[in-house]
Amino acid sequence: MNFDYSTTTTAEMPAGFAAAYYITMIVICVVAIVATWKIFTKAGEAGWKCLIPIYNIYTEIKLFWDTNPVLMTVLMFVPLVNIVIALILSYKMCAAFGKGVGFFILMLLFAPIAYLILAFGNADYLGPQ
Repeated sequence: MNFDYSTTTTAEMPAGFAAAYYITMIVICVVAIVATWKIFTKAGEAGWKCLIPIYNIYTEIKLFWDTNPVLMTVLMFVPLVNIVIALILSYKMCAAFGKGVGFFILMLLFAPIAYLILAFGNADYLGPQ
């Protein structure tokens, strides 16, 4: 049986492939939640704050960036501006844990791995830099 995978959606995939895809996505989401929870607790915030949409962005800005978190959270809803803010916030997160540009590049390319390193590695939270 020949199957063209390049033009299919998960609804058209064979059952085994769709199940593997969904299981993989669930695992990635759970790992991201656990890592973010641990990063928040490492930084002195309650871990549950990572579960609430929009409030988790506000909390990250408050923890890692020495600026007005309300304004930056609102600006995250502006197209293209949100990309710039997210990049700066990612860099600020790296700096808040004493990591440099190399780690920032790792975060851009492999965010789940970088989050796990920050969460479970030996990096200490230094505060907004």
